[in-house]
Amino acid sequence: MVAMILCYCHENISEGIALLRLARKTGHMPSTYALALILRDSRHLESEYCLSLAAEKNYPPAWQEKLSATEMRDKFGIDL
Repeated sequence: MVAMILCYCHENISEGIALLRLARKTGHMPSTYALALILRDSRHLESEYCLSLAAEKNYPPAWQEKLSATEMRDKFGIDL
């Protein structure tokens, strides 16, 4: 959460991204997903890597980014 506040509220993007990358290395999927969203427009390859990593760990919000509503329903059997 601190990393997101740094990025969005204090415009300290480099520190916020550094914290999210550190959290990603520990396996924290919410941070991995947040990093994917923040980097989506500026560092596409790293963003896609983070999104795929979160999806591989079955983090539902990551799947929501990658799949359509129909595909989500087929994969998980529920609407998220």
